[in-house]
Order: sequence, then C-alpha cells, then structure tokens
Amino acid sequence: MKISTSASDAYNESDFLRRTWRISCGMRCCLALALFFGASVAARANPVIHSWPFGEGQAVRSDRYAVFVSTGHGTERPVDVVMSTALHEGDYRAKELAGRTFSFAAVDIDPSAGPLNFRVVKLRGPSATSVEVQPSRLNLRPELLDGREVRFAVPQGPAYVSVCFEGPESRTPAAKWIKHMFCLFVGTPEYDRPVAGTDGAVAYGPRVDSEKLRSARIILFESGYHDLRGFVGKSGPVRDGVLQLASGQGAYLSSGAFVDGLISTSNPAKDVGQSLRGRGILSGRRFPWYGVSGYQGPRHQEIVRLGQKARFEGVVVMESPAHGLVSGNRSVAHEVKYLGWHCNNDAMRFDPGSEVSGCFLRAVDDFFYAFELRVRDCVLWPGHNGAVLTFGWGGGPGDRTYHAGATTLERLDLIHPEWTALGNNNGLVAAQVGYDFKPHAYGRDCRTLIRDVRIDGDVPGLLNLKPRAGDVPAGYPPKVSAAALGHLGDITLENISVRGIKGRGLIKGAISAVLDDERPFMVKDVRFIDLYVGGEPVDETNASRYFEIDAATTEGVRFETKARPGR
Repeated sequence: MKISTSASDAYNESDFLRRTWRISCGMRCCLALALFFGASVAARANPVIHSWPFGEGQAVRSDRYAVFVSTGHGTERPVDVVMSTALHEGDYRAKELAGRTFSFAAVDIDPSAGPLNFRVVKLRGPSATSVEVQPSRLNLRPELLDGREVRFAVPQGPAYVSVCFEGPESRTPAAKWIKHMFCLFVGTPEYDRPVAGTDGAVAYGPRVDSEKLRSARIILFESGYHDLRGFVGKSGPVRDGVLQLASGQGAYLSSGAFVDGLISTSNPAKDVGQSLRGRGILSGRRFPWYGVSGYQGPRHQEIVRLGQKARFEGVVVMESPAHGLVSGNRSVAHEVKYLGWHCNNDAMRFDPGSEVSGCFLRAVDDFFYAFELRVRDCVLWPGHNGAVLTFGWGGGPGDRTYHAGATTLERLDLIHPEWTALGNNNGLVAAQVGYDFKPHAYGRDCRTLIRDVRIDGDVPGLLNLKPRAGDVPAGYPPKVSAAALGHLGDITLENISVRGIKGRGLIKGAISAVLDDERPFMVKDVRFIDLYVGGEPVDETNASRYFEIDAATTEGVRFETKARPGR
C-alpha cells in the first residue's frame, strides 16, 4: 500500500478527487472523508522528531553521533542526539567505566506508517572497519559507507536499535565493552497530552504557587529545561530537587522537556493511581550515589518511586543515583527508556501483579524482581552487575527472605551483555536467598516462565541459581528448622537462544541447611525446552559444557529439544 509521505502529497491527491468527481451532496461527503483520510495518512507517515534544550548546563548534545531520518523517498531530516557520560565513581569497575558515553536519538511514528530510513554518522575517532546493529531479531541490513556512516531501514515502530561502529578505539581496554554506545528509540506517537489550564493540568515553573501544584491533577513540564532544585516555593511539593506526588497525581514530561530531579511519593503503601508519562527526559545526574566514597548527603534510594497502580509511559529516565523505577502493586510500564551506569542501578522494582511491555532498559544491577511480574517485548542491555531476573536476597545478617516467584518474561532481546563473570548475581536468572526461601505463588501457580529470549552476545553463564553466597560472613546463610526449609527452582526456560557461553552457569543448593539434621537446601524442577547456544541445541548429552549442576543438591533439572532442526 502506498502511503503519502507529506502534507503536500495528501493535498494533491485530494485535489485530483475534486477535479474528477461531480459535486453533489453525497460527493461532498466523500470529498470530506478523502481530505480527512489523506491528511491522517500524511500525519501518520511523518515521524515526530523530539528537540531538546542544549543550553549550558542543560541536556548534552552528542559529539559522537549524528542521525538523519526519512520516509519513503522523502527528504532527510536531522534528529537531535542526546549524550550521557558515565557516572563511574564508587563502582568496582570505575576504571573501565570512566569516559564511556551513551548517545540516543528518539523519533515517534505510527506503527502502520511503514519503514523509516535512518543514517547514523560517526563524528569522532578512526573510521570503522565494520558495523553491527542489534537486536538480531529485527533482521536489519546495515550498509556501512566509508567507515563513518551506516544506513538501514526500520520496518516499523516501536523498536530499539543499537549501532556499534567496530574499529580501533571502539572498545574499553580490558573488558572490551563498547566505549561510546548509541541507541535509536523509535516510539509510538504521543496521545492524551494534557493542556495547561484544562482538566486539572498545571504547567510547572520555578515560581508556580505551591498550592496550585499540590492540587493539580497533572503537573505538566512543557518543552524546555527544568531544574527542580531551582523551585522557590518554601512549602511546596518540591524539596531539594525532589517532586513529591500526591495520591492520584501525575507528572507529564512533554516532548523536548529535560528535567533534572527526582520524583517520589509521600506514602508508597497508601498512595494510588500516580503516573509519570510523556516523551521527555528525567535525569538524576545531580544526585550522587550513596556508594561514592566519602558521600555524606541524602541517601536517595531511586530516581522515581510511586505508589500502588502506578503508570509509567514513554519517558526517558536516566542517570539514577540508585535504583530506577520503583512502585507498588499492579503497576504498568510501557515504552519506558532507562539508562543506568553503576552498581545499584536496578531497572524496575515493582510490587506483585505489575506489567512491563515495550521498554528499553540498560541496568547495571538487577532488571526485575520476581514479584509476580509480567514482562514482554523488551530490549535489555545488561551492564556488568546484576541479573535480568532475581529471586531476591535473604540469608544475610538481618536480611529477610523475599517472597518471589510466579513471574513470566517473554520475547526479550539482550544486546551487548557486559557480564565478565558469573559472580554473585549475574545471569539471566539469579538468586541470593536464605535456606527458608520457597517459590511464592501469590495465589496462583508459583512457576516462573521465561520464554522466547535472544542473547546477542557472549555470557559467562546463563543461570546463577544458588543460596546466598560470596558477600556474607561465615555462618551465613544461617541454618533453619526442618519446618522452615524451602527450595529454589520451579522454573521453565523455553526457546532461549544465546550467541555464546564462555563458562558454566550454576545450579547448586547446599548440603547442610537444617539445624537438627543434614537435610540439604535443594534446587529442583528447572526445565529447559529448546535452549540453543551458537545455534546448537543443548540436551542431556552436552549440558555439562554450559552448566555446573550439583547432583547432591539438585533434582528435576531437564533439557528437552522440541523445535524442528534448522528452526
């Protein structure tokens, strides 16, 4: 189907209809519909390009990449590229992180509008010898020109695409991580955008009356730069750069809005129906991580914390001082983009019954906690620390064991994984639990399902299933009573494809976990269906190449192959 690519094209088609058809009452109705349809197609086919405030101290324009976009045979248009520089201080890989950058460009387009043509230009450093775009699931066909620019078409949005120009100086010295990362965010169009002064929407400003903000249904950040530490109200909902939302209240970051600050809630257990939406950027770069040596300031635990039934949509959230997006029961996140830099930058810590879809997440710690979560259609860029899914923590001094289980993850793409070792908690699934841990059902089947995952890179191991280890003193986890003894497992992993595994994943319990006898803490009922490494199936005959499975403390670990050869 041919789709109009500009308003002028739509007008010409409508003009032709006017000249051809006889104008009658019925024909006038047809004409009106044709005009509406032509304009609608043109609007859908033209990408929305977000423009950012690049003044001094505001958003940072990337000096590494330039981006251009077009539709069909239309004229190219430049796209603003924003850059973040690594917040490496306090991290155990600080030396390797220092100087890294992450650049991104964002456009929105209707999913029915057809392909977008992109040209990404490398602005600095030596020419590239090759280029790689991920995720592989998109089956894009990049064309590298003169080692400095690449062209490719994205069939439709939403989509997240990383571009890596390979060549001299493109990788970090030891770990060989991408030095200057780039991602393209192709999203769906904004809708339900609030208008200041209507339906309870109040435009934010540093001198807006505190009572207006406090009573607003939506606090609207218009396009431009906003530093929440510049708010002058003495008793308002903004204190020291932190916007505190009331129950039922939302923050909306318009396209082109760049906000330096944090967003929180006064009573996470009781506040309901809060939201963070829009197409703008929220940055926590001005709030240091409490892990930085000598830091004596406030201990900010996350960049965003909302209450129950929270809604997150469309925004870019980056440079958090600690965890990323945190919320209560039955929350929803869709098309959120998240960027973390250092340990403790967990992506999403949502309470039971929550759903995540269509997001791009770069976490440098755990992406998700297995709190009855439903995750689908996401692109994940794992940093050097943390798992994609964790069953949580326990068994340490003063640590309670988490309720975790009954979680589903499906249609995930892991790009450029940066794990250099399995460690305590790296891998697709990991656990740091006490001997009293049991997979929790949340009133349903406790089984966790991980299905249709592609890992576009090499990893040191796939699973890290074990009780608490590595970071606790002798005597931990403490032994438990026979009645309290639990187990780890009840997991199905289906249709998992990994480019390469350099070591072995761990599936191992503990020999003596009970106070009064020698009963073990078991890892059991872990089922693999169609696991492929480097295109080859993993079954009972070769599983030991990729997994260390302790026979004394495991049971019911199975490998099955059901897909047709050459799938």
